[in-house]
Amino acid sequence: MKHLRIIALLSASLGLALSTSCSTTRGFGQDLQKVGDRIENRAEATGGTAPAPAASNPAAPAAY
Repeated sequence: MKHLRIIALLSASLGLALSTSCSTTRGFGQDLQKVGDRIENRAEATGGTAPAPAASNPAAPAAY
């Protein structure tokens, strides 16, 4: 009987942990999406362009 209680308690704890982590992951994804949207909007507003090719950019690291 003790083993059944322990298994039930562990199962309930695992289920609770998994259900709350899904919400946390979803919230993090939404926050990350908002940051990406802001970066994209700022780039469009300032007329951002693609980075210069590595050959004309001396600060770019060398390709291996």
